[in-house]
Amino acid sequence: MNRLVIPQRIFTALAGGGGGGEACRFLAAAARNRHLLLLKALVDAARSTEIKAYFDLLARMHASHPEPVDAVLCYPAVGAWALSAVRALHRSEGDPHLAQMPVLLATAAIRAGLPFETQLPSGAEAAVLPSLGRSRLGSGGCRIQVIPGEGAIITGSPWRVEVPADPSHESASWQAMRHITVNHPNGGWQVAVDDLDPYRFPPGSRGERDSPMTSSRSGTRSSHRRGRFCVPPTPASPTKSTP
Repeated sequence: MNRLVIPQRIFTALAGGGGGGEACRFLAAAARNRHLLLLKALVDAARSTEIKAYFDLLARMHASHPEPVDAVLCYPAVGAWALSAVRALHRSEGDPHLAQMPVLLATAAIRAGLPFETQLPSGAEAAVLPSLGRSRLGSGGCRIQVIPGEGAIITGSPWRVEVPADPSHESASWQAMRHITVNHPNGGWQVAVDDLDPYRFPPGSRGERDSPMTSSRSGTRSSHRRGRFCVPPTPASPTKSTP
């Protein structure tokens, strides 16, 4: 699959500024399928039993809890990271940051309410959970433990971060993803304003090259270009998750 075929009625509706729910569902499904293909390509290119085990575990999570896992799979930064990793692996240059795969599973586990644990290698300055937020860490690696109904605990040297059961709530060491709520007579919806994920812009895009986004929230967020806050490349061994 190297192209997306849009049905004529949806294309016509989008061209006229419409489309509604049908068009949104079609485009969301297309994004999800593209990201899945990129993740599968990453697994094939990495030739790693650990990465393959993570991918299989993600598939089992999706089989039992499709909606919350889809929310992670459809997130734009997930596709941008997968694309960057595949390019790095095929070209044998750059850092594919394969340790982002267990972080992806931890994010899916939090959303789905599933238990999950993983140990990330040393060198990470922060753990970025796509679509949820970021925790600042030291340089000695970290462990992520997801506790259903209670959020997650991320421990590193010398930090211990508690991700709330509702990850949109912030704490001293947890930076939640910002959202803009749009109200409409037919229903409201939220848009994520991502100034946290190092892959919020696709690799090579103008947004990646331009000045990074900053925050005025009491200085808690400062300018960081893509790559400074991603987890390091060496994957950790997967642990069990109970669907």
